[in-house]
Amino acid sequence: MMKVSLLQMNIIPGNLIANRENAAQLINKAALQHPDTVVLPEMWTTAYQLEGISSICDKYGEPTNDMIGAIAAEKKINIVAGSYASLEEEQVFNTAYIF
Repeated sequence: MMKVSLLQMNIIPGNLIANRENAAQLINKAALQHPDTVVLPEMWTTAYQLEGISSICDKYGEPTNDMIGAIAAEKKINIVAGSYASLEEEQVFNTAYIF
């Protein structure tokens, strides 16, 4: 049997730092239940704040990838990091990352 934790969170549009901190707290709380996998919502770092998103989003998934990867390794859980905006070669992509 596989145990999955689905996370819902209040996303603050455009506030990546607060959203990352909130996600980390929720993942750590979910990890107490020993899930195999934790799943975050779509566009959880920025919300759908599309105007000006290229100036606020991650570049090639960083630093969010480092943060989520470290938590996944520490807690020994799989994390489907929902999706988040990532600027790659002048284009913004809504990218799903799995750790």
